[in-house]
Amino acid sequence: MATRAISIDKNVAKDGAVLAATWTGLTFASTDDGAPLGQPAWGERTVQVFGTFGVGGTLIIEGSNNGTNWAPVANRAGSALSFTSAGINRIQDYPLYVRPRVTGGDGTTSLSVVIAAHRFDISERG
Repeated sequence: MATRAISIDKNVAKDGAVLAATWTGLTFASTDDGAPLGQPAWGERTVQVFGTFGVGGTLIIEGSNNGTNWAPVANRAGSALSFTSAGINRIQDYPLYVRPRVTGGDGTTSLSVVIAAHRFDISERG
C-alpha cells in the first residue's frame, strides 16, 4: 500500500474559515490511501472525488480518532461514504482524522480527492 501526500490550502476563504485538502494519483495498483487530514477544528467536511475509476473503481473515506485504527465514515444518509463514480458528498461523522482509500479498480484507476473543510468556530459566527 502506498500513502499519497496531502496538500492543504488554508487560503480558500479570506476569513480563514475554509481549507481545501487534496490528494492526487490514488491508484488501485498499490491500493493507495491518503495521508491523514487532522485539522479537527475544520470538522464540517465535504468530499469530492473525480478521475478515472476504471473497471470496479471504488474509493472510500475513512476516519480515525487515534490515527491507527480506521473505519468508514458515514455520509448524510448514514451509509458508509463510498464512491464508484465521480461525485460529491458530505461527511456526517467528525473523527479527528480522515483519509481516502482506494479499495477497487484496475490498472487504469487514478483518482483525485478534494475535501472542503469548514471551521466550526469561525463559520458559526455568521
